[in-house]
Amino acid sequence: MSNYHRISRAPFALGAIALLFASVMVPSGLAAETTTTTTNSTPAIGAVYFYTTDPTSGSGAACAAAGRVTSFNPAAGADRAIYVCVEASDANGYNDICDTGAASTSDVRTFNATNSAGGSISDANNPKNDVALACATGSGTSVALIGSVQMEYWRSYGLAAAANAYLLTPRILDIVGAAATGSGGSFDYTNLTSLDASSVTTVSMGGALAPAATGTETSASIYNKGNTAFTLFVSGTNLTGASRAQTIGVANLKWATSASVVYGTKTALGASSASTSLSAPAETVDGTTARAVYFQLGVPSGTAQWIPSDTYAGAVTFATG
Repeated sequence: MSNYHRISRAPFALGAIALLFASVMVPSGLAAETTTTTTNSTPAIGAVYFYTTDPTSGSGAACAAAGRVTSFNPAAGADRAIYVCVEASDANGYNDICDTGAASTSDVRTFNATNSAGGSISDANNPKNDVALACATGSGTSVALIGSVQMEYWRSYGLAAAANAYLLTPRILDIVGAAATGSGGSFDYTNLTSLDASSVTTVSMGGALAPAATGTETSASIYNKGNTAFTLFVSGTNLTGASRAQTIGVANLKWATSASVVYGTKTALGASSASTSLSAPAETVDGTTARAVYFQLGVPSGTAQWIPSDTYAGAVTFATG
């Protein structure tokens, strides 16, 4: 009898184990895909700052605090670099306006430099419309945008106090084309009175001249290398011999503002600066217009004074008035 009971319990135990295995293999759940959509925020343009040197030393999220200026002096006869930094932001993250991988009409960062009325001052050599702004490495939603433009020396002065400052207006398109145009910033461009007679190193009076002879007419070309009109003034010194120290008085050197004026009706040069009444208006393109002054020397006769054979030299000075 005892053996019978041990054999009857075995099938029951195996059946219980089989049911346990079957329950483990029943799936407990199913995976489901989830989706969502985010909105695009319009970028924002904040402050605009100006510098005389490249401001890239500033942090990536904000423009450099050091070196900010609001006024620039023209460079005589040359271009002046105007550096700009624009603070911008985007609630989606600064990469929305600084995505280097974007290859489309979006992700655009530019600025225009104009006169106070918003008129173009772009030049073929120095474009000032749609000038590119480069991205710094921003932080969070903020980034600094940096660029520069060249201002010609002959551009007229513009001062905020005179309500004719130059304007800079930035524009941004984020990676999906949302646009922002800033109110911009303004900078002064000061007056510069500057003449250039650097090409006039020698005014030759016509080679070897006999006593009482009149030399050939020669000219000196003067250029306005600033942005302000001026009247040209001239003065001179006596011409002194190199070996015997004899002089030819400065009044024997005469000038005119037109060519081929006879020597007798030209104006005698003096030691004091005198107006030629020759106006030198500011240029409208990079210095191309010469203002000429014509000179002619009359050598005194041997009767009037001793005129030994020698080489005589003096100086002519040009000044603005």
